[in-house]
Amino acid sequence: MNEELIKTGDFAKMCAVTKKALYVYEAKGLLKPAVVKDNGYRYYRLEQVDQVATIRLLEKLGSSLQEVGDFFALKDLNERQKYLGKQQEAVEREMAELGKIKSSLEFFDQRISDLKQTGLKKWRLRLARKNTWKSVLLGMVFR
Repeated sequence: MNEELIKTGDFAKMCAVTKKALYVYEAKGLLKPAVVKDNGYRYYRLEQVDQVATIRLLEKLGSSLQEVGDFFALKDLNERQKYLGKQQEAVEREMAELGKIKSSLEFFDQRISDLKQTGLKKWRLRLARKNTWKSVLLGMVFR
């Protein structure tokens, strides 16, 4: 067996995906095995790891497999870069929103610590009309 070829199971482990995921990627036209033997066994090459990593990254960013396929269909590198730039902007917006949530949590944690120092040990949570993070956090009532 050629050392360059990697069995499906081993390749899946290298990529931290299941064999089933590789079959799905193949069925969707996202990843083609380097070799398919007469017995149906599939083999991959080491350089295909980057392709799977790209698929996984785009999936984590919320892209459907159809959108991943659309990305791979972009032959113009400028278009690929533009697409990735939009993804990066979306991640930065999400990080900013998560930063605000984290700040709110830290603020209320500090409020609880301050109230504990005054001798208040019990509290109850009164939910506001809208069940959102802000309304839940602002709905805290200490006694």
